[in-house]
Amino acid sequence: MGRAIDILEEDASLPKVVPIFITVDPHRDSVAQMKEYAKDFHHRTVALTGTAEQVARATRAFRVYFSNVDHRDEDDDDYVGTWARPADSLGRSTPPPSLVFS
Repeated sequence: MGRAIDILEEDASLPKVVPIFITVDPHRDSVAQMKEYAKDFHHRTVALTGTAEQVARATRAFRVYFSNVDHRDEDDDDYVGTWARPADSLGRSTPPPSLVFS
């Protein structure tokens, strides 16, 4: 995603893109955790959390579907994860130029 944003910035006629990351697990993701997580993305990424109701409204607005996954792995360690997918998503393996032109 960061490289796609860099490609867009090469065209001065385009407005600056501000990537937004919204948690779908507000019970687990605090403001501090989201701030730390955003460091793994483009430097302008804004990471947001809120109440469960606010997150639900955001997921509907952006047509994101999610479910929480709780299970133990093969070492019997607890794993809590969330799977989320935009309705018209591009995968992580999508090359940056394809993200730019989609």
